[in-house]
Amino acid sequence: FIQNSFFPKKELDENIKRELIPMTWDDVIWLSKNGHEIGAHTKNHILLSTLNKNEIYDEIIDAAKIIEKKIKKNVINFAYPFGNINSINADTHELVKTRFKFAFSNIRGNLIDSPNNHFLYRQNIEPLSPIWKIKAIVEGKINIKYKKQRKYANSFLNKNFS
Repeated sequence: FIQNSFFPKKELDENIKRELIPMTWDDVIWLSKNGHEIGAHTKNHILLSTLNKNEIYDEIIDAAKIIEKKIKKNVINFAYPFGNINSINADTHELVKTRFKFAFSNIRGNLIDSPNNHFLYRQNIEPLSPIWKIKAIVEGKINIKYKKQRKYANSFLNKNFS
């Protein structure tokens, strides 16, 4: 998945591939037992805005139930797959806001600029990002590229948040 999603045109050496092996359920359970907050993401990392209501429910709610059963705790956080404004629509937003306390986007911006206290902007760092890019992300220098997405999110989500 990581090879196809993040590095589709790059051949990764075996050392890097070993570092990109996903966590196991034992890893997730260990993290949860040791104080880490575990959130939901969907079952298949799919663009939610392309699905009908039943498919959205299956991707979001069923994924959270699977995680809760494994870690034996409630899951209150959700991160939108891809997280850009094109992955969010009224149906996904309505379902997520009724099921989860917080929803994280991949729209870059400061938390205090988020459209409400449920839908939060965040600063995502991709695997193998160079130090100069990480520094620019942390310092907010890339936020300007997301100005239109934030403007749309603020108008759309504030209007539909109650």
